[in-house]
Parts: sequence; structure tokens; C-alpha cells
Amino acid sequence: MKRLFIAIVATVVLISITVISTMAQSPVNTIANSLKTGNTNTLVNYLANTVDLTILQDDDTYNKGVVANKVKTFFSQNKPSTFVVKHKMTAPNNSQKVIGTLTTQTGNYRTYLLIRNGKITELSIEN
Repeated sequence: MKRLFIAIVATVVLISITVISTMAQSPVNTIANSLKTGNTNTLVNYLANTVDLTILQDDDTYNKGVVANKVKTFFSQNKPSTFVVKHKMTAPNNSQKVIGTLTTQTGNYRTYLLIRNGKITELSIEN
């Protein structure tokens, strides 16, 4: 009985460690929270050196600094209140695609992210 209890506890601990380490490796939760709060200071840490950016009608490839400024401007004009992940998938190459809804004081925006090696390489915020 004692051995069974120890085995169960050890299994629960191992599963917990695995879940926590998996969550720590995935930047999706932090990025989603940054979008929800409009925190570009945190978001910039997850931007690749160049990003394919679409914000409304502005669509181009920019460097990290320009992307940070454009997102900051968007957030100043459209104060975020929530960001809800609607769909998330991980490709065989471990890149992640995230589709969500960003709710702001001016409306809802469909948001798409492509994350490769922990960095955002594509960001789209559209009506």
C-alpha cells in the first residue's frame, strides 16, 4: 500500500513537472497576455528581427523596432481589453500558429500570429 502511494505521488510530480516545463517553453501565454494588456514592452521581447506585419491596411515586412512602434501606436488608438485565443496549432517543425480575437475600445480585431523558435515572425491585426 505504501509503495502504491509513493508510485502515485511520483507519477503526479513527474506529470506536473512535464506540464510546467511545457508551459514555460511556450511563449503563447505571455504573448497573449501582452496583447490583452497592450504591453508592447513585453511583446517586443518575442519579436523576430524582421516581422511580416499587417495592421489594418498597413501590410509590409518591418524590423523589430518599427513593428514595436506600429503596434504601440495601434494600442494607443485602440486600447485593448481582452485577447482570446480561438485556435492554436503546433506544426511538425515546432512553429506555432495562433488565431485570436483582440477586443479593444474601438472594436474586435482578428489577430494571427506565427511563432518560430519562440519569436513572432508574422503578426496580423485586421477587422
